[in-house]
Amino acid sequence: MRKILGTLVLLLLFGNVNAQLKALDSLKFLLKSSTSDSSRLRLYFQLSNECSEKDIPLYANKTLDLGQKLMSSPNFSAKDKKRFTHFIASAYNDMGYYFRMIGNSDTSFYLYGKALDLF
Repeated sequence: MRKILGTLVLLLLFGNVNAQLKALDSLKFLLKSSTSDSSRLRLYFQLSNECSEKDIPLYANKTLDLGQKLMSSPNFSAKDKKRFTHFIASAYNDMGYYFRMIGNSDTSFYLYGKALDLF
């Protein structure tokens, strides 16, 4: 019985990892083929939420950089900019989580505060 239970647990764990890898690969593929900055912003945001903890800074920083660039553009509506602000705030939140995980509480609290200011 224990062997069966152990096997089921392993299958569930590996199935979940495999699904996460497929989601990451799909998002990366879409990112390569994306032609608009607003679509890339959404994809970086999604990658930041789907990736492993060690990769959060990579995608969250790209979300922040592109989001701030789009916020300064006059080509977007107030509704678009509200959505961009949500992505930026979420990226600050993701970075706060990352710094909390690596034990840097001061930076973590600072980034969580920036996220709250935008939400």
